Amino acid sequence: MNILNNHIQHVIRTYGRQMGSGFRALRRTDSTPKLDLVTITPEGKRRQLLDRLTSQIMERLLKGGNELPPEALKEVAVQEGLDVVSGKVKDGKFVFRLYHPEQGEVIKELDLEQMAEVAKKIADRQLKELEEKEL
Repeated sequence: MNILNNHIQHVIRTYGRQMGSGFRALRRTDSTPKLDLVTITPEGKRRQLLDRLTSQIMERLLKGGNELPPEALKEVAVQEGLDVVSGKVKDGKFVFRLYHPEQGEVIKELDLEQMAEVAKKIADRQLKELEEKEL
């Protein structure tokens, strides 16, 4: 097979024209980074905020020393339907002294998982209060 010089020149000239016009423009548009667009629904944003608030409340409960904050005591009181006398952290558990009208003083212990549920309810209540203020 014989390849003539004018064939080679023709291929080089065509390649040069393509590189000079369309391929350069195409290369420039492909090299620019395309940004992904991410949208989060309002419910997703609320869930994210609720999780963040719950984590902060749990951290505050665990690092707050022996005494628990009033909002945690109030939430446990609502959950149990009794008056909370006091609450503290003891041996990695949350211990509450509750007052029962018939039985007198009752001691209730909550593990971390149960207390996380209490913290989630506190965070949810705080979020609802914020949403009501914004409206």
